[in-house]
Amino acid sequence: MRTVTGGVARFEPGLRFQGFGDSAILLLVVLRARELEAVQTIRHEFVKRLQARYRREGIVIPYPIRTLDFAAGHTGGLMEVFGPGPAPPARGGTGGGRV
Repeated sequence: MRTVTGGVARFEPGLRFQGFGDSAILLLVVLRARELEAVQTIRHEFVKRLQARYRREGIVIPYPIRTLDFAAGHTGGLMEVFGPGPAPPARGGTGGGRV
């Protein structure tokens, strides 16, 4: 708040626990701007600096991974749009190790 243009330097930001989400802890961060036009800039700088701090501290956000399973015979339309997907890995003896 003290270094971002439009921030209220004497305002102490607030942090409130909101609950749990998918692979997340939900928090509310309270910041204050001098005028409405500065809100987006303050939010932008906050997120950039938070991400940089997470990297320095080794904090990784575990984004959820989802798998879609379709019954046999029900993927034709998807294949037309997205293609057949990657080929399965080759099996068998070439005599080599892992790649």
